[in-house]
Amino acid sequence: MNQPCEIVVKKLLPLLRVLIAKELSQTYNWSQTRIANILGVTQAAVSNYLNQDERTLSPKYFDLEEIRNIAKGL
Repeated sequence: MNQPCEIVVKKLLPLLRVLIAKELSQTYNWSQTRIANILGVTQAAVSNYLNQDERTLSPKYFDLEEIRNIAKGL
């Protein structure tokens, strides 16, 4: 069984990165380079985030809508 910190690092953080990247790209029309600078990752990583389906990343431990609201800053 995974420890709580492992779940956060392996499941929650990647999901948040995807949701935040999509929010910044779609809502604020930020470039991949700008998003990469803010998140501290490469532009290629942001491109990957934007092409992922967050529903496949959502672990059973978390409510996707709740995490989406966190990513939006609500």
